[in-house]
Amino acid sequence: MLDTGLLELIVISGCLLLAAAGLLALSLRQRGKVRVLAAALSGREALLAGLREAYMDLEATKPLCELGQSTAFINHEVKNYMMVISGYAALLQRSKSLTDKERAMVDNIAQSTAALQGFSRRVGELYKSNASHDETEAELTALVRSCVNNNFIEQSANISVDCAAEGGAILVDCSPNKLEKVFVNALRNSFEAGALNVSVKLTVHNYMALIVIEDDGAGCNAANLPILLKTFYTSKPGSMGLGLCVMRSIIAAHGGNISIYTKNVLGNSQHGMSVQIVLPASKKTSYTPPRAEALLVREDLSDIDMILGILKNLKIIPRVAETAKDLVAAPKNSSVELTVLASAKAAQALKKEIGGDEGIRIFSIEKTAGGLMLVKNAAAGSANLFTEEYVVRHFC
Repeated sequence: MLDTGLLELIVISGCLLLAAAGLLALSLRQRGKVRVLAAALSGREALLAGLREAYMDLEATKPLCELGQSTAFINHEVKNYMMVISGYAALLQRSKSLTDKERAMVDNIAQSTAALQGFSRRVGELYKSNASHDETEAELTALVRSCVNNNFIEQSANISVDCAAEGGAILVDCSPNKLEKVFVNALRNSFEAGALNVSVKLTVHNYMALIVIEDDGAGCNAANLPILLKTFYTSKPGSMGLGLCVMRSIIAAHGGNISIYTKNVLGNSQHGMSVQIVLPASKKTSYTPPRAEALLVREDLSDIDMILGILKNLKIIPRVAETAKDLVAAPKNSSVELTVLASAKAAQALKKEIGGDEGIRIFSIEKTAGGLMLVKNAAAGSANLFTEEYVVRHFC
């Protein structure tokens, strides 16, 4: 059920649009009164802002799939009224008796209705992306390359696609058309951000496929990173801010997860974005078993939930020690490497006690504004972002 506030907003929106359509017809019959039409539609920005706010509130309190009937209702009403308004605006544009100022007003009305129709269409795509999909088995590397050839032929020389999975193939049960939409949005975002080169890297771990789309574009600052996947957030003029949200919904509908990281927070003039997508792989897909076991030391470790979330995306269940002393006292399994994640203080204590032990690697990890950062204690160097890709490539 819709909450009362959203339902009232929908009804009021429909009434406003209906009133606007009536005023359009009136202005058509009474030439020279285009100003009345423009004034009647002057509240369109407030109406659009109200719709955005309602969707934000609904998303914050309910799953996206509950938009169902409200999305259909809004789309139906908006499309109907916008067709009427845009039709009358088109008739007015053909009138030869309009002054330059009046013609500019009518043009503005036509552009505004087109924008609202586009907004309605994108909201519809958002809902449909979360609906059930017809699954078929697809090979991810071939799907990505097909996407590049079909949509980015002019930039194909600047897009690399590499698969590190055993056998060179990763099979997933998916809706290929919807996954292609995710890849198209991600690649388009990269080039719109000024990227010269984009790499797409694929691998698999624990029957979870990992797709990393990384670019050398402008990236973003730490403050904007947490809100990139929020509905209606955008930094692009004229954009409705639904692209990344549609990507998130499609991946969620496939039982996966999408994370976005910015390289700008690493310093040393690094810049660009890394979109990391995890999807369940088919059991037919081969992968190399993990070579290490993960262990968390809770002592002074900040944002342990975020760390566990990244590991959970890859179906990794770590061991947990409360303090560095607990780890020192614990028996060691010589058959598998041990990767330890700890705070800087605990990592320093562990390095003194067992840092030289073969088969144990100790990483210092901390939460910053730009994400989780870690450094392997045994080697000097700049910090790395703690991401799904880093986990798979460096200590799984």
